[in-house]
Amino acid sequence: MSDEAMLQHIENNKDLMHACGIGDVAQVKRLLHASADLKFRDRAGWTPLHKAAYNGQADVVKFLLKLDPPPAIDALS
Repeated sequence: MSDEAMLQHIENNKDLMHACGIGDVAQVKRLLHASADLKFRDRAGWTPLHKAAYNGQADVVKFLLKLDPPPAIDALS
């Protein structure tokens, strides 16, 4: 992966976390299509699913859990 592609991947992951936190399902879909990573963890160890659930974004949580395969759920983090 080129440096430019790596930077874009990192930016997509950050944007995915933000979209999950504010409940923007359309943006979440777009970013996942653009190869954002559902296994991405922020500095606190949170995944996009954690971010959506913590912020009460039920539509995003439901969408993420319906994905095939669904994101890994780590109830301890």
